[in-house]
Amino acid sequence: MTTDLQTSSGYPALLKEIKERVRTAQVRASLAVSRELILLYWSIGRDILVRQNAEGWGTKIIDRLAKDLDAEFPGVEGFSPRNLKYMRSLAEAWPDSEKSATACGTFAVGPSPGPAGQAQRSEDSRVVSARCRRVRLEPEHPRASDHQPVA
Repeated sequence: MTTDLQTSSGYPALLKEIKERVRTAQVRASLAVSRELILLYWSIGRDILVRQNAEGWGTKIIDRLAKDLDAEFPGVEGFSPRNLKYMRSLAEAWPDSEKSATACGTFAVGPSPGPAGQAQRSEDSRVVSARCRRVRLEPEHPRASDHQPVA
């Protein structure tokens, strides 16, 4: 006797569980990639700041870096002069790399404070959100494929 899988009592539950695990893994992977990119952008920004301060480099260094990085990584977007300035602003706003990654990438993740801390956390979220928007990195050429939902 053959049982139809769609009507089997255990199959729908198995399918639901697997779909939930796949979605959870997709979100975790996305957060991990975002965190690593924020750390990369922060470190580039920090290096620009340090060199500008230590060696007296002006803002022309950003244009030169953008041109040289574009030549080294053809087809890789994100290293325009505007984005390099955003990276510098990110490092300037958050001198500590871990705090910048936490603030811009995973601020809402972590232990939840008790009821007394809710108002402060809400205020902190608004401040961090505004700062991250101010120093966000913009794609030079947005593509439709960048905005497709994850299935």
